[in-house]
Amino acid sequence: MTSAGIWVAALSVVLGAAGSALRYPGLVGLAAGFGMALVMAVLAVAGSDGLAVTLHSHASVTRDDLVTVTATAENRRRRVRPAGRLDVPNGLAPIVLTVQRLRPGRMVTASTQIVATRRGEWRLGPTVSVRRDPLGLLARTRMVGERTTLVVRPRRYEIEPLAWSHHQRSDGSARSLPRPGLAEFETLREYVPGDDTRRVHWPSSARTGTLQVRTSVDPTMAAALVLLDTRHLSYSEGTAGDAAFEDAVEVAASVAHAYASQRLPVRLRTTGGLAWPIGGSTGREEDLLDQLAVLCVQEPRPGDAAGSSDPTGLADVLGALRRGDAQKTSALLVVVTGVRAYEAPMVAGGHRTGPVILIRTGAARPDARLEPGDGGSDPVATISLDRAADFPDMWRRVAELTSGRMW
Repeated sequence: MTSAGIWVAALSVVLGAAGSALRYPGLVGLAAGFGMALVMAVLAVAGSDGLAVTLHSHASVTRDDLVTVTATAENRRRRVRPAGRLDVPNGLAPIVLTVQRLRPGRMVTASTQIVATRRGEWRLGPTVSVRRDPLGLLARTRMVGERTTLVVRPRRYEIEPLAWSHHQRSDGSARSLPRPGLAEFETLREYVPGDDTRRVHWPSSARTGTLQVRTSVDPTMAAALVLLDTRHLSYSEGTAGDAAFEDAVEVAASVAHAYASQRLPVRLRTTGGLAWPIGGSTGREEDLLDQLAVLCVQEPRPGDAAGSSDPTGLADVLGALRRGDAQKTSALLVVVTGVRAYEAPMVAGGHRTGPVILIRTGAARPDARLEPGDGGSDPVATISLDRAADFPDMWRRVAELTSGRMW
């Protein structure tokens, strides 16, 4: 019952009681009129809704994009359905669609646009059909149709991949850079039809029972490993920390996109366990963006405190990278974290298998500089960001500081 219906019902009761007490037929008749209006309102909204609604929207969009939501409604009743309203529940913005008067078997389409203001996977629907009587005394709601899903991916900023000229042996000692185009062994993977049989590694194939193929990499080619810190303790408290984490996700997505879009080797790891691509495969960027769309900050566990030893901290993940990807390719390591990750400069400065860029979000002002590494290792490029929109400028600043090549 709407507010108008409540007033009409109250007036009907009050006027009826007053008319009976005062023996005033006019008040009794007026009360009966109000009561009849309520009865007609009940009859107007009673019965089956008879409306079938199908929702359509983009499957995935980028944050801050416009999203078109379309509802197709069909009247499956045998009588005319009066005009009504469709509400589409979701976590982004109110969606209200107006459906005109529909004859039996007819269909109508209504559309509206909303802004995808927040990253995540959002459910649209099920649609709520709102029917009102002509006087607006009663409103009846029913769920019609099914849900659809909208994935809002993080924003990506356009940057250029940074080349590098640093190369080391697996024991950390430096050696001269090979000639461009000289391929080096990277890893083994299972044979797939179409592979060059000359690349089959027979000893490994005999040991595993399946054909194994050698994959190679040009050590002079730009490559990147992105380490994204998802720990709650690395970011400020409150809305400032939430914004800093969103900026960190967007920065990590931007770096991965810069390399993947040019078919350059790139991998992404998080302290929460996300690994893209899996194994030695070449991952689809769309899969990474879908995973980043639903990535959440790691809440602290009982007993954890800022600066405490965390088994999923930067040092542990970086140690695993040294034993794996970073050691194999000497890729540029990009560490993305918040201003409260106090161990980040020490961890990045101690990395010895390739150049490092440390990016910290939630800073007071944007900045880019070179800082000395730990124990005579290469300097670390440090980028501080107060908002992700400044990232392209700071990235170009690092390119200028290193003459477009890393160390």
